[in-house]
Amino acid sequence: MAERRTGGTAEQSGNYEDGEEERRPVVDPQQFAEVKTWLQEVFHLVGREVPSFEYTPRTIAELHRISTMSRRRTKIADIMAKDLRERSGEFRREAVRLKELLNGIGLGQENFSQAASNSIHALAATADHLDLKDAQISSYFVAMADLSLKMAEVREKREKARRESASMLDHTRKAIARLTQLKRLWSQLEEEAAMQNGPMSKWQEFVGMMASKERQYKQQLQNYQNILMRAGYTPEIAHGTLLEAAARHTQLVKSTEPVLGTLRSYQDLPPVSHLLVGAAPACSLVGGLSMDVAATGFPVIL
Repeated sequence: MAERRTGGTAEQSGNYEDGEEERRPVVDPQQFAEVKTWLQEVFHLVGREVPSFEYTPRTIAELHRISTMSRRRTKIADIMAKDLRERSGEFRREAVRLKELLNGIGLGQENFSQAASNSIHALAATADHLDLKDAQISSYFVAMADLSLKMAEVREKREKARRESASMLDHTRKAIARLTQLKRLWSQLEEEAAMQNGPMSKWQEFVGMMASKERQYKQQLQNYQNILMRAGYTPEIAHGTLLEAAARHTQLVKSTEPVLGTLRSYQDLPPVSHLLVGAAPACSLVGGLSMDVAATGFPVIL
């Protein structure tokens, strides 16, 4: 069974599902009574009736929390108001006593001129603004000194704020100028991009054509390499290798030509008989040396 209260009255209502009673949290009677009393007090102060609404455990708990807080604050406000009334009464009694004292010595308000009364009121207003406890000259001086220090601090803060504002304004102007420059540059780049759209399209077509040619040439190169491999081509008979071999052969020929010339010159010389040692009927001339093979086998220098 679920309990439902509307407008301060309780009604019994039940919700059933599959033959079982739905269970809900039960409203705390003490909290409900406190909330009801608080609502009646609050609405009675404004001359209205308590509106009718559904009291659920959640609303009762929330209203109880609000009512507790409201009562606590109301109690604090009553205490402060009572204290202020007591202090006001003390001030009134002190004012009456001072007035009687001043009248007794002939310094009543009616004994002063209008200018003096105005001056006294001005001093009183100044003391009130300066939050002075008495009207002594030293208190005025101390309060004015404190006020001067506060004014100096305020001036310093204002000057600091002014400098910061000027700096921020300068930075803002520079930022605006930079933004304007960037916008101008952006517009220029957009115009140049629009002008370059045509050439870029042509270049893209050209690059696409070159890429197609590259793929075609790579395929042809692969075909030629396959043909060379089937023909028995090896790197030793490559064109570059043959050129290097021809260059080395030419260099060797150039380096051996002086030696061959010297040998040919020796072969063309006639034999010198008086320089021969012994008989050397069979000799061969190689590199300037005559070898007596038949007789001694020792070389004979020509």
